[in-house]
Amino acid sequence: MLDYNFKRTAMDNWMETLYGAFPKYYLDTLQDILQDNTKLHENLPQPTDIMYVRGTAYSINVAPIGSNPARYEVHPDIDHRVKQLFTEKAEIADEEVIVQGYLRRLLNLCEVREDMVLLMSDNIKSNLLPNTENYCYSNATVKEDKCKEFIKRNKQFSDLIAERLLTNILLAG
Repeated sequence: MLDYNFKRTAMDNWMETLYGAFPKYYLDTLQDILQDNTKLHENLPQPTDIMYVRGTAYSINVAPIGSNPARYEVHPDIDHRVKQLFTEKAEIADEEVIVQGYLRRLLNLCEVREDMVLLMSDNIKSNLLPNTENYCYSNATVKEDKCKEFIKRNKQFSDLIAERLLTNILLAG
């Protein structure tokens, strides 16, 4: 019987595999935008420069107390990059909720590790469940017809995960 800690650890590992790279990508892209914004305002970028987007201040580094870092509105030439980055962040947040719901449904059906392998579609199994060759499938508790039905009903979610895995490979490369 899988205990809560195992399921929680599995969920944490899966979410890290799927979405762990995004925060670094987001901060790197935001830093590039901040530097380009400062340059477009014809100044030398400083690590504490602040960019205002719709009344919210963005900066990569915290300014020392008592300092007065430069503050810049978003330059029109990079406004589209800012919108694209923030849209991507919102889409990722929405996608995470959807994927987490699917993975929770999968884990809720599992009583043993072998169940996870049988319930997960082939297009994501190898990335989320390494070393499955060591499993003993005679221990599985989920019936074959239930596995097929679960995979069929949740194809859109496994496809979403497969797309995220591919996107992560492209971002890393």
